[in-house]
Amino acid sequence: MEATRQMAGAGGDRGGRAEKSGSADGEGKGGMGSWLSSSISSTFAGVGENIGLEKRSAAVPDLVEFDIAIVCTSPLSCKEGEKSNGAAAIAEGQTKSETEGKEEEMDKSLPAGKKMYDPLEYLVDRLVAAGLVVDTVPSTQGELFLKIGAPLEMIGRMAEKLMLKKLTRIGLQAVFDWEHRDAYVRQPHNKELFSRTERYQCLEAILYSAGSEGQDVFLVHPKTRASMILSPGRSVVSFLKARGFIKDVFPLHSQKARRELLRKWPLSFWKFTSQPYDMIFNYFGPKVAIYYAFLGMYTKWLMFPAILGLTLQVVSRWSASVMISTIFSLFIVIWAVVFLQFWKRRNNELLAKWDLKLEEDELHRPWESDMSLDTGEGSIYCSYQEDLRELEKRLKKALWEDEWRARLNEAKNNLITIFGVMCVHMPWELLSLYIDSILPYKFLKLGWTLCYIGIIRQLTTIGGRAAVVVNKSISHPTKEAEADSLVFKVFLIHFMQNYIGLFFYALYWRNFGLLRNEIQTRLILSQLVENVLEVVLPYVEYRFKKYQKMRKLGYSKKEIMKDVKWKARQRVEKEYMMPRFMAAIGDSEFDGTFDEFLELAVQFGTVTMFASSFPLVGVLTFLGNLVEIRSDSFKLLQMYRRPVPHAVASIGSWLTIFQYLGVMSIISNCILLMLMYDSQRDWSIDPVILAIVLLEHGLLLVRFLLTWFVPEEPAWLRVWHMKHRRAQQLYATNIVRDWHKAAVKLETMSDIRDQRIPGAQVLEDEYADDPCSSSSKDE
Repeated sequence: MEATRQMAGAGGDRGGRAEKSGSADGEGKGGMGSWLSSSISSTFAGVGENIGLEKRSAAVPDLVEFDIAIVCTSPLSCKEGEKSNGAAAIAEGQTKSETEGKEEEMDKSLPAGKKMYDPLEYLVDRLVAAGLVVDTVPSTQGELFLKIGAPLEMIGRMAEKLMLKKLTRIGLQAVFDWEHRDAYVRQPHNKELFSRTERYQCLEAILYSAGSEGQDVFLVHPKTRASMILSPGRSVVSFLKARGFIKDVFPLHSQKARRELLRKWPLSFWKFTSQPYDMIFNYFGPKVAIYYAFLGMYTKWLMFPAILGLTLQVVSRWSASVMISTIFSLFIVIWAVVFLQFWKRRNNELLAKWDLKLEEDELHRPWESDMSLDTGEGSIYCSYQEDLRELEKRLKKALWEDEWRARLNEAKNNLITIFGVMCVHMPWELLSLYIDSILPYKFLKLGWTLCYIGIIRQLTTIGGRAAVVVNKSISHPTKEAEADSLVFKVFLIHFMQNYIGLFFYALYWRNFGLLRNEIQTRLILSQLVENVLEVVLPYVEYRFKKYQKMRKLGYSKKEIMKDVKWKARQRVEKEYMMPRFMAAIGDSEFDGTFDEFLELAVQFGTVTMFASSFPLVGVLTFLGNLVEIRSDSFKLLQMYRRPVPHAVASIGSWLTIFQYLGVMSIISNCILLMLMYDSQRDWSIDPVILAIVLLEHGLLLVRFLLTWFVPEEPAWLRVWHMKHRRAQQLYATNIVRDWHKAAVKLETMSDIRDQRIPGAQVLEDEYADDPCSSSSKDE
């Protein structure tokens, strides 16, 4: 390691000079002339940065990308014990005698022959020793950024250890082998061996696997001088993160890939719903790519109800509006079913194209029955005194009780949620209706509607966070079951708060003109407000963090108001100040696609369930989603940190919610049509009302028939899967035959050796030349 540092010394003069000049500039502003800044520039940055630059230039010049950043706090280096100890003491205002006393005290507490390490310097040493490329970037506020990258070979070796499966050129999935890397299919967009998701997965595994080896390591806090013991084999990153030395670990944007995506994605307005899905998949991972694929297909399919709704709106001036509402309702119900079926086909095509075959996460969590099955004399699993039939009965009974207890608790929580939302929202809806009726001018009503949308937005956010708390209090057998449960709870809250007012206008007031105006206003204003807030809020958050940093650097408010051109020292610092792409409910396990799917589900429900009252709903949603595609992609590339890639195979439980909304649209549209025809409110059995009831049952039947008629997999994909299975069977058969031949040769050699036949040596030589013999012999 010392040799590496000496080799890196010559290459780091430029970086050292740059940091010193930055410190001088900061000193003029009052705040960066402290000992902390000089320590960063002269000590830690001069060592850590040089290590990273030397490793990059010596191993893989101009080919290593930095994919991960580590944010460290107060990088006080302890390269040489006494120098750092004295500097830290001076920074704390201590005298030299006090410092020497503390050093002697600490030396006495350490075992003989043990060396003290600075935590952050030791972190850099271990990361470099693990084969990573480390580039240190001091910030303007005293933090230290470590940009982490790895050569392609390191990524490939870790993919071997993780047993990462990749598609081979013969169409079969196989565990990755670095020595035979040419046999694996490259990425469709840039022909790279690994996607960004796979690179991040491997790099993160290398990062968290770096630890101490052989013996305990004593780390010394630079300020408090407290010693910490890092046990052998423990991750250095996890250890320092738990103790506050590491503030954050996040993925970095790639400037080249981001510029290309920016040009081909948000700035390509003329392409309408077309998007570079392969590039999105390669850069952001499957989860984000599948969301935008769904959004693009949904927007494209909205053209059909938009065209029909616009046509019927024009025709309605010369014909009965109730008949037009009936036609549009029939169309929108069938459209919803067919769209969801064709999305399943599209999803399967993307899985085959991107080679995604993921199984459900069945990580078992402790059930209450696991504890109840233990007796005082020991676990029943280990007891051989009880009858096996009795054991099976007890196990079935315990699992049955757990299953239904969990379901009843889930139903109870959902009912409490519905009742609570109704109790809170109904008075608010009545108050909103009253205020809207007494306002004399349209611009006042428009302003009140904007306030109403903002308040509803905050109420749904609070309700979503409450759902997270309730969901965590329930035991779920798998992580996927827990995520699905939270999705349904949050959507249930949004469903009640967004639709309860519309149903109130339709069912109680029967004022379809007011209902139509309310839907129109909400769609336009909510779409406008959401798009503005989704772009403005991240920018405001970034500017606020920048303002705080400028204040800490000594800039006055007048200088800040004059828009002083302050720039972060490095791009990594800018990305660190950007907000995370995460869900508004506050659960870190869900990224921003959770909110996007929630918004689409509410919109889909409005389009399908209230189609009979407002045929132009398709036009408004189509135009809004065209803007949504470009604005969402722009904010994801420019306003947020790069999200952590997640491997998923579908949109998950959101598809179930869309299907439920499709069924509810049949019921709601038929009820609305009945209310339109029953203008006298006498609820007489009119032939028209009877026909609508029969129509509802017919539409339910048509829905199931269409689900059966439209297959979830296209014909070419079924043929591809069939060829894939045949290739697997052929491959397995050849393996069995090779093993059988090897076993026969082993048996023949054993017989010849036992009988001392002269031909034994010939067979042994032949066996040694057999390519299957080495594995068989080892077995």
